[in-house]
Amino acid sequence: MELDRTLAIRLTLAALSLGAAAVHFAMTPQHASESIVHGVGFVVAGWAQVVVAGLLFARPGRRTLTWAALVQLSLVAVWALSRTYGLPFGPQPWEPEAVGTADLITVAMEVGFVVLAVAALGSRRRVPIAAGLVAAGLIMGGTTAAIASPSVMVHHHDQAAAGHAHDHTPPDTAATTSGGTAGLDGAHAHAHIVTSSGPPTAEQIARANDLIQATKRAIPKWADPQAAEAAGFRAIQGPQADYVHYVNFRWLNDNKIVDPEAPESLVFRSTDGTVAGYRLESAMYILPSFGYPIPDVGGSLTPWHNHGDLCFGAGGMIVGTTAKGSCPAGSSNLETPDMLHVWIVDHADGPFGGIEAVK
Repeated sequence: MELDRTLAIRLTLAALSLGAAAVHFAMTPQHASESIVHGVGFVVAGWAQVVVAGLLFARPGRRTLTWAALVQLSLVAVWALSRTYGLPFGPQPWEPEAVGTADLITVAMEVGFVVLAVAALGSRRRVPIAAGLVAAGLIMGGTTAAIASPSVMVHHHDQAAAGHAHDHTPPDTAATTSGGTAGLDGAHAHAHIVTSSGPPTAEQIARANDLIQATKRAIPKWADPQAAEAAGFRAIQGPQADYVHYVNFRWLNDNKIVDPEAPESLVFRSTDGTVAGYRLESAMYILPSFGYPIPDVGGSLTPWHNHGDLCFGAGGMIVGTTAKGSCPAGSSNLETPDMLHVWIVDHADGPFGGIEAVK
């Protein structure tokens, strides 16, 4: 071998490349649901990094190391473009994407690969094999833990925390919610929060009415689940649920707050247990993160809520609740950001009520 002559360095480089590939593969379904082009891009990137790792052992040497570093550097460049100016293809061309934990982990491994490769090309120092084994083990172990964690792979949830139901909505408001009742088909809403406890002002009433009308105008174009999926929404529940939530993960991180043209979630009523029986009934506006300041839309008319007992599996699917004390194997309990329903059909608790009122 030439300068890339030590097994320790190649082990570490291979682990970095395979770790980044693993995250690319794990994120492929989510991105494919937003755009088939993005999904294919993630598969290509993942396989390119797998090939890089293999070539480090099949054809070790300066040329291989140089090309391998260029591959990783090109992937970093594509990521940087997508986060600054946006990509020229996909559902939202030339619109910058938000930075997420999963892509930061991937880019860190790619940058680490480039830095280590450049260092190896410029040095003849031999690294003990034990150091390479330890580094490779830590990288792959950390990658496995990240992929298994919904809080890392799904951007719209924050730290895990279980919660009991509390109702902070004043009883005399026009849109009330029931404390301690089911939120997401059996999940208890952790809190209902309003920005003011008194009667709504004329300005708040006007803003609330404007949001209702804007939502009714905007979301019917996604009434067909296929149209919703084409726009980047994907179901986080199966059709067996009474109400099926579709989430647009891209819009969860676009820094747009309460935008009827970019709602973070759509709520379909399942009339017969099949996708063909879905009926679009509500938009759900979700804040970017847990603890994010709640905007004053309609004061006491617009109660926001979050959920503290949902169990999320891989890819952000809701797989159960903590009703029995813990989440099902392979899932995690995460507290959600605050969210606001706006119904476009008649609702027992008014246009901003919770799902529990119609169950």
